[in-house]
Amino acid sequence: MTDFLSKTLDLLKASGWQTGMIALSAALFLYLSKAEVLPPMEPWMIPAAWGILFVSGALAAASLGNAIQQGILAGLAWWKRRRALQKIKQRFIDDIPTLTEHERRILGYLRHYRQKTLVGDVDGGYASTLIAKGYLYMIAAPGQRFGYDKIPYAVAEHVWKVINERPQDFPHQPVFNPDDRRVEMYPWRIPWMLR
Repeated sequence: MTDFLSKTLDLLKASGWQTGMIALSAALFLYLSKAEVLPPMEPWMIPAAWGILFVSGALAAASLGNAIQQGILAGLAWWKRRRALQKIKQRFIDDIPTLTEHERRILGYLRHYRQKTLVGDVDGGYASTLIAKGYLYMIAAPGQRFGYDKIPYAVAEHVWKVINERPQDFPHQPVFNPDDRRVEMYPWRIPWMLR
């Protein structure tokens, strides 16, 4: 008897599709015996089949409810993430009129050369305000070492999309080295004479 009870309790551990199939099998068994396709059942078999049907059906429904809940939560998390990204993108668009000439020049340079990353000084140079606003961010692997003038930065994805959608707001205005007019200077670097 205890072996039967332990096997019965194992039914609670079954997955939703397994309990659903058990419930479907019990329902089919009851229907076929009522339609006289199968031989008639003993009187004690009918309540047992109904019990198996209801217990398995309830377990399958509970499993299905959990799956639906997980799907709804995943959809809600996706919607919240998308909404947050839209707000961040809109905040950048609203900030475009207040960007300084240096900030526009930096973003215009990166857009012109299709360059999503840059190497700058530890303080960010002219890009420090873009970094502070979250439009540029430091990219480095944990434990990575670099010099104080070789810090890797990347353009945030929402900023990259906007500067490519609105190139007229971020024109490429090259600034050349005064010593060699053929060499374009990085707009985020502050020349050493001005530090």
